[in-house]
Amino acid sequence: MSSLLQISCRRQQQVRASTNNNSENIPSSPSIPSSSNMDSPNPFSTPSTPSLISALLPRTQYTSAQRAAFGLRALKQVKLGEPTERLFKRYLETEKQEERDVLQFLYTLEAVDLISGLLEHRGQEWQPSSELLKKIRKFVKAILILPDIRYYAGAVEVAVIQAMRDSGVAQLPDADSDDMDGLKSTVARQLTLDRSTLKSLVKRSMSKPVLDMASLAVQILSKFSGSKTHTLGLYQRLSLIRYHLGKNHPVDKFWAEVDSELDELHKAGPTEYVMALQACYDDDMIKFPGPSDSDSEAVRVHAHKFGDEIGDTSPKWLRMLSKNAKKIHRIDVGSRGHHSLGA
Repeated sequence: MSSLLQISCRRQQQVRASTNNNSENIPSSPSIPSSSNMDSPNPFSTPSTPSLISALLPRTQYTSAQRAAFGLRALKQVKLGEPTERLFKRYLETEKQEERDVLQFLYTLEAVDLISGLLEHRGQEWQPSSELLKKIRKFVKAILILPDIRYYAGAVEVAVIQAMRDSGVAQLPDADSDDMDGLKSTVARQLTLDRSTLKSLVKRSMSKPVLDMASLAVQILSKFSGSKTHTLGLYQRLSLIRYHLGKNHPVDKFWAEVDSELDELHKAGPTEYVMALQACYDDDMIKFPGPSDSDSEAVRVHAHKFGDEIGDTSPKWLRMLSKNAKKIHRIDVGSRGHHSLGA
């Protein structure tokens, strides 16, 4: 059996043989008669390009009035902005062809500059000022230790940005501007960093030296908040995170598993939600008991008395953050995009 290469060679030989046979059967072309008279036209020559163009052009040109009338009729079929429409009318009113050519070239250059400017602007990623970046870090750290945060791996960046707007934070891009993508990316990156820090601190508290909840809360508050207030809600959330760390979830699934637990508790109702988190905290106190030394720093700070949760007397930015934290939507891992807050 012939190979594909052999078949291909035979077919090429057949094509070449056929071409040669055909060329032998083609009669020679008659010689083109030459003209001794330079003035007489050659019937075998083709007209020059300018002659063709001249033949195609109309015999008469528009007057200025006719050109303006035609342009205005055409303008009705096209939607132009007011400045652009003025430029077009100016072009129509210009009588000399050379001047119209100059105007047309000038308008073309202006369009090139506008397009180049837009492309350059789109290519520049929005960056926050140092002052705004400090605000972003403050809001991100605070929301992660709020008892009100509905989900940890949901559309948290949307809640943070809305809370910043509600609090009157300056220098935020307009909600409908292209720079919003840059703002969301900045907040999302900060959330990733601070979630990782929170998880690492809680995980470290589970190995020697083991930290009781009060001691762990001292560390967390020093890293994530300027407040020294210990609340029951904070303790319950930290115990929930420590509980799930004991389950050894895959690294990339950890916060999704915590959110799955929270989702189940939310659906069970407010009473079951509170009871389940309290049971988790009770188990945590048994597994990670406090120090016997009553003079330890953690015990003095905690003093077995919880501070008030966020309320009417809290700073406005915390109240706005708490309000928006309750509305965070749960999303699938890896499916980040443009999200809105729940009702």
